[in-house]
Amino acid sequence: MTIDLKYPTTWDEVTREHLLMLGKLMTRKLTREELLFDLLCKITGLRPLLKQGIDEDTLVAEYHFKMKGKGKFTIPAWIIRQACEQLSFLVDTVGLPECPILSVHSKLHDVSFKAFYFADAYLSRYQVTKDEDLMLKMYNELTGRQVRNLNKAEVNAIVIWWCGLKEYLKQSYPEVLKDGDEQTDKTPADILNEILSVLNKNEPHMNKEILKSDVHAVMHALNNIYLTAKQHDNK
Repeated sequence: MTIDLKYPTTWDEVTREHLLMLGKLMTRKLTREELLFDLLCKITGLRPLLKQGIDEDTLVAEYHFKMKGKGKFTIPAWIIRQACEQLSFLVDTVGLPECPILSVHSKLHDVSFKAFYFADAYLSRYQVTKDEDLMLKMYNELTGRQVRNLNKAEVNAIVIWWCGLKEYLKQSYPEVLKDGDEQTDKTPADILNEILSVLNKNEPHMNKEILKSDVHAVMHALNNIYLTAKQHDNK
């Protein structure tokens, strides 16, 4: 019998379903190894059987499983260890997966700068306070829809995706988002006012249009302005 284990090996292959599985497992008190094993089982549909096996450190060690449509079978322990290691990027690295919010593109296409900026401010405060009302406000900013609650798995999935999104934006617009910017003493409102003053060319009435503009259009414009200023300063 052939068992074909299919699971993501790069962030590009990670779906919202995978993120929600990971987010749910993160709510449990699991070791890294337990989390990766359980995640592998969730993604592939493997159901481990509580059966005494051979020493896992030997070449002939096997794990006992069953799977819908396959019945009971064994898989060599080294294959399971290898699969878990291939999944480890999900807990060891930051990357951009599919967005766990169905109506939102993973790279925030067609999302306004205002929605991005306030969503980021809410999530940043949540990471400090763990106030879940802030995540509801973030969701509302991105989608324009109010929800009464998000379960912990959904919150975890959104945070994982947002961290990957921020890394993607840093690479795309390096002059706008830089490492260490989060440590500033300025409030989000102060930073937003500075950004608007750079873009509005001393015409404050343009602020509303800037806030409604696509986040990537605003980021691109800011990146060019900051890059030009830096090149001028270096002359």
